[in-house]
Amino acid sequence: MKTRNTIIVTLIPLALACSLSAWADTAKTWGTKLTITASLVNSACKVTIEGGSGINLSPVTVKDILSVAFGAPVPSATKIVNVTLEQCEDAQYALRFTGPDGGFPEALANELEDGAKGVGHYLKYIDPSAAFYPNNTFLGDGRTSSAKKQSTFTFQLEAGYIRLADAVTSGKTSTTVTLDVMQN
Repeated sequence: MKTRNTIIVTLIPLALACSLSAWADTAKTWGTKLTITASLVNSACKVTIEGGSGINLSPVTVKDILSVAFGAPVPSATKIVNVTLEQCEDAQYALRFTGPDGGFPEALANELEDGAKGVGHYLKYIDPSAAFYPNNTFLGDGRTSSAKKQSTFTFQLEAGYIRLADAVTSGKTSTTVTLDVMQN
């Protein structure tokens, strides 16, 4: 199997507030943003990320992160991204998502050394037809999907926050995930 396409998915959120009451006490509003940047090399399929490259995520608090178990996603702040691979050449395709290890099977590390601590991201494959991975599979560990042959594929990616440690501090986070589209 040779890699034909490369898409870089960059998750850049997160200004974590210390608590909701801290928000009420100050005039500042913390915002978060998810940016997805795509780059294709030797394109064999047209890749479309619905909504463009800028996706806003809801801000979360340290309290939100601490309310879930280690390695668990934070349910209050997720974002769904629709992805389409179309006009694919007559061949079989497989996917591979690779990102920084967050210490748990489903966790992606925060790559900002001076950013938030104890929190990272997750990326989940959503597709009831399970074309490439089983539905609700966490991505980023470099596993190659099953190979499929058709001209168009549509699936969703869910991105969000994930707790990584006992101690959680506010700040920004950034995670880069590389998606390789491989043609057989």
